[in-house]
Amino acid sequence: MTVPRDIPSSPKIIRAAQYLAELPKFENGLRRDLRENFGLEAHQISEAIALSAKMRANRRAFS
Repeated sequence: MTVPRDIPSSPKIIRAAQYLAELPKFENGLRRDLRENFGLEAHQISEAIALSAKMRANRRAFS
């Protein structure tokens, strides 16, 4: 059984995406902060950023 691509592989990615979705806007040094605070690697950071965009869109659509 394979995991669907839309589901993040790690709870760390989900927590980081939730954190990003709460920010009013992204600032410089964001990737460094995610690496230090959540222990994410480069590909995980990209996944968290993409997931946070989906979370923001869903919040706007369904709030």
